[in-house]
Amino acid sequence: MGYREPLSFCGECGTAWAAGASACGRCGKPRVTAAAVEQTGMSAGAGLVSALALYFVLLGTLLASYLLDSADFFAVLDSILVVDTIVVLIWAFVHRADLVGPLRTVGDMRYWGIAVAAVPVTVAIAYGNLWAAQNLVGASSVDALGLCIDAGYSLPLLLLTWSLQPAVIEELAFRGILFERVSAVVEPWAAIVVVAIAFTTLHLAVLSGVFLMCLGVLAGWLRWRSGSIYPGVVLHLLHNAVVVLLMWIGVW
Repeated sequence: MGYREPLSFCGECGTAWAAGASACGRCGKPRVTAAAVEQTGMSAGAGLVSALALYFVLLGTLLASYLLDSADFFAVLDSILVVDTIVVLIWAFVHRADLVGPLRTVGDMRYWGIAVAAVPVTVAIAYGNLWAAQNLVGASSVDALGLCIDAGYSLPLLLLTWSLQPAVIEELAFRGILFERVSAVVEPWAAIVVVAIAFTTLHLAVLSGVFLMCLGVLAGWLRWRSGSIYPGVVLHLLHNAVVVLLMWIGVW
């Protein structure tokens, strides 16, 4: 299969660029993304390889945490969060031309509304996934919140490390860099699914696979339809925050 130009969007109105167009067909804004891509000197093939390399680097940092024989699990976890943040920001700079559209575009507000409205659904799917893992598969229950509290985590710190950081960094990596480059070789719906699978496998949580896949597909759809990364970030952030709050008050 040959490469085509990565799927990108007008930075003004979020409309997907028509093939070969020099200006947006909806608002008339000159196409600056194409010139920016040329300035990076990164071909379609090299860009895809770079995006895949980002995925495997992130996967490697997570696998490393299992290989490290450390009694202080949370110290390792905090280190991984810092390392992954730095890695993704470096890759984002390298792929900055790919991110011009999705970062400059706010997207239609209806997609922000869909993101917010979908949170109860994603939380319900996550809860159902957890229930099935424990009651149908026989997975053991882990008091993750209790372990965090014992380790000195406060609610604001949990919201930072379990909600804000994953929402921003994971969406930047998956619905930003990876989606843009995978969509250069397959159709948008296929790119949504491929990136969602990568997102799911990165978490190394087989028993949470159904929920993670649903969240990844929905965030990818929002990225595609809105032309912006922000609705997916909102969905991811609010979902994680609601789960943390439910755990904190003892409902989860």
